[in-house]
Amino acid sequence: MSIDNDLILMWRDHPLEGSDCVFERLVLKFPGRISRNGNMTLINALKNAIGVVTVNSNGGLEALSSGLPVRLLGQCYYAALDGVCVDDESFLRRCHSLNKHQRDDAISRDAHRFLRECFIPVNYRDNNFENAYLVASMLLTYLE
Repeated sequence: MSIDNDLILMWRDHPLEGSDCVFERLVLKFPGRISRNGNMTLINALKNAIGVVTVNSNGGLEALSSGLPVRLLGQCYYAALDGVCVDDESFLRRCHSLNKHQRDDAISRDAHRFLRECFIPVNYRDNNFENAYLVASMLLTYLE
């Protein structure tokens, strides 16, 4: 199974790293099929994606939460979730099973279950740090 010739790869650098060398090699290998947009938010980038490839980024968990398959290249705390693929064949199969802009509800449900069961919610995007303060308070009480 191969990647469709009309698909475009959007490269997103890690915020702490510029990957010019790797990006330039990809541009040479896939001329006209790769773009780099560091200004687009991850949420907007995921709206146009049919899958995500990552080493172990939290962006992979965001993609799963959005119902997108993730090709995991490294080791990660969410590796056992539905939609995480550790080989190219299964990743391409999952991507091909979705139509453009379609999402897999099973992938999304499993990611949301994982987040509910394993994380204390902190809403940084809306500047709501109430639970972060609660965790800090619990740790201070425990350490006394």
